[in-house]
Amino acid sequence: MSFYLNISRQAAPAPQPACTNVTKLSNELLEAKVVFAVVVMAILAGVMSVVGVERLIRGRFTLFSTVRFLLRSSFLLSLPLLSSMSRDPAHADSVLFVLLWMLLIELLSKKAFAMVRSSGGEFSRATAGGRFRLTDHYGEVTNLAWIGWLIFQNTYYSKSLNNGGEGKTVVAMFAVLWSLVLTKLVQRVFNERKAQESLTAAGNTHLIAGYMQHVVENASSGDADALARCKYVVMGEEKLVVHTANKKKMKKKRDGGGDDNVVTITTHGCGYGVGRYPNHQSEQKHVNLLVDLAKSGEVVTIDEITNKIKVPDWCCCFTGRRFTDHMHQLCFSFSLFKLLRRRFEHYPMVEAGTKTSKQLLLDKLLAVEGGAAKKTFRVMRQELDFLDSYYDPGAPVAMSSPWLFIFNYFFSLVFVSTYLVAVIIVLLEMKNAQLSNNLPLYFAISILLVATLIAVEFTELLTSYILSNWFMVHLLCLLAGDGGGLIWTWAFKPAIRLFIAGRYLLFYSFQCMLWLSCRGTNVDTIKIKQVSILRVCEPIHKLLSWSPQVKLATDGETAIVKFLEKVVRDSVDDNKDLQCMLSGLELKKGAETATQVILACHLATELLEMKHVVMVDKKAKKKKATRKMNRDERRDYRLHRGVATALSRYCMYLVARSPELLPDNERWVSDRYGDMKDFLKEASRRRCCCCCPFRLWKCGCWRTVLMDMDADDVADPAAKAGVKLFRELDKADAASAAWEGLFDFWTKMVVYIAPSNDVEGHASALAGNGGDLITYLWALCTHAGIIRDPSDDKSPEGGQV
Repeated sequence: MSFYLNISRQAAPAPQPACTNVTKLSNELLEAKVVFAVVVMAILAGVMSVVGVERLIRGRFTLFSTVRFLLRSSFLLSLPLLSSMSRDPAHADSVLFVLLWMLLIELLSKKAFAMVRSSGGEFSRATAGGRFRLTDHYGEVTNLAWIGWLIFQNTYYSKSLNNGGEGKTVVAMFAVLWSLVLTKLVQRVFNERKAQESLTAAGNTHLIAGYMQHVVENASSGDADALARCKYVVMGEEKLVVHTANKKKMKKKRDGGGDDNVVTITTHGCGYGVGRYPNHQSEQKHVNLLVDLAKSGEVVTIDEITNKIKVPDWCCCFTGRRFTDHMHQLCFSFSLFKLLRRRFEHYPMVEAGTKTSKQLLLDKLLAVEGGAAKKTFRVMRQELDFLDSYYDPGAPVAMSSPWLFIFNYFFSLVFVSTYLVAVIIVLLEMKNAQLSNNLPLYFAISILLVATLIAVEFTELLTSYILSNWFMVHLLCLLAGDGGGLIWTWAFKPAIRLFIAGRYLLFYSFQCMLWLSCRGTNVDTIKIKQVSILRVCEPIHKLLSWSPQVKLATDGETAIVKFLEKVVRDSVDDNKDLQCMLSGLELKKGAETATQVILACHLATELLEMKHVVMVDKKAKKKKATRKMNRDERRDYRLHRGVATALSRYCMYLVARSPELLPDNERWVSDRYGDMKDFLKEASRRRCCCCCPFRLWKCGCWRTVLMDMDADDVADPAAKAGVKLFRELDKADAASAAWEGLFDFWTKMVVYIAPSNDVEGHASALAGNGGDLITYLWALCTHAGIIRDPSDDKSPEGGQV
């Protein structure tokens, strides 16, 4: 027991005055640190609640992850700080409050830790093979045991203050609270174990792999329209699995020869190292699945969602088909999310690259009429949002069992109620003993921590469950299902419809509020990061790696989707002569790899931009401009120049900041990027600024050296190819023709670099910033089976880029 708990306050020797002042100052500083930490946690929790709800409306690209990371860091520093206070004799009068804070912060920290992925790697269930490990919770058990030891020592303090009283109420209350926190830990372990065993959560990828294997086999054996009729599953596939022999026997007795409906599906080539085409792999595991095909009618597919989920005609005057299309696209995104999970968890995508799969994508996503480019990227964004949300711990628990979700929040209500009672009891205990003058401060800190817990629980309830897209899809599948009796038809289904309508009105109201506050709510906007090679060498860009963002024009999105549609459609039409390589810009030497092509063409684009826009040569302009462009030509010229420049700088951003997403090796990308920077540094030293030597980087006069430089004097191969290309583009009869060629080139380039087998690189991008344009295109190319360089001519129907 602590030595200060066995000594009465009156018998303690009087300390020296100097020591008293130092100790008092130290105590005040420590209390100030605690107050500061608690206030920061409460503010962060409140911000997280607001940003979390706003994230549902504005899309994935918010500060939600940043706020959660800061909240986790503040909790991480709180336990050592409070432990030092509980062991300090100077804080003997507040030790009971400190113990209360430690219990609550321990519970809060686990909630915050669950919201932020561990440092062991993004998408931990994918990289760790989806296996439950009890050792992952050793740290939580150790912290809880340490808090229990402090409680065991310091609750004796309350007994010694009651003039010989027992103080059983305080001891019992702390025992109950510590037991509740321990129960919460056990519940969390049980939830994870249950989610790992559930066929709707961690085991769902295994089931989807077998399901799609069966669908593809049936399609190739005669039912050629199986995938074309949208057999992509949304929910209910777990009902197909036969769990025990008893169920099999019961099914046989009920159906009479039910053994014919029970089949074994085998998926070959699963595990680490699996590629898109599993026939090329060796020594991979086989996945065997026993399913009952008689229950196939209970599976909700995209076809059923499209036919059964529609807004009534009398509502069309308010929403038109927008709400109906939104529900259909949401379910289609959820189905694609289930299919894409196999890439992260090392299962083959057997349907990718087949004709029927590509025909489905052509009909559903790549039809360019009527603004379909927005629809394409919206579906991809929602799919990646489902993928990103799944690898947060909350979603698999709710997917595995709704009762776990209900028990989780019921237990949270019990803990908050018990904690408030404990705060009141400790407050009365301290007040009766007349121990401290800081009771209002301690009470305020306790209430702030309770408010923080409520904010965290409320945020998780809204963002992960009630208002989440996953819950919306689940409700739509319940409406599309055929099960249930009269009570379900006349009571529950109308209630579900009212909830869906209320959710839509709530989101629409939030969007109106954001619009009135002059904050954009267009979640379909694609923003791409920008890096210019002509500015990356400047001092400010050397110190800061921040990259600005620009909006990708709608015509740029349409051009990308049109090119994808052309690639997929030509491969469906068996056009074996298809060569959708980068045409129109001939780079003969110095651009043998994708990285060198990007560097060379980006340099040429930047020089052309500087020549025609930034540093306009009036004489050359007057000489070349034989006729004035009309309004349409001027619009096309600005459009082509803007999109080409934005995509060029985006590809340069990938080279400079995200080389793992490019086709070439990261070391090769870094070396070629370094060579280009060295060349630009050398070029900057050749020019003396006409204004002032110290204003060299600001005025940018050195860049004119590149336009006047002879290509034969350039040592770097990529830079040499870029300067030559700039010369050819500058000699064009009209600037609009040059920019049109660059526009066509860069729209093809972003598609060309999108296919990749580096799943971990895209997982890191998803975990870091939610992904961007390259991740959208990678997911779409994965579903369509688009490949860049097929290994041989016998690859299954993959479209070449």
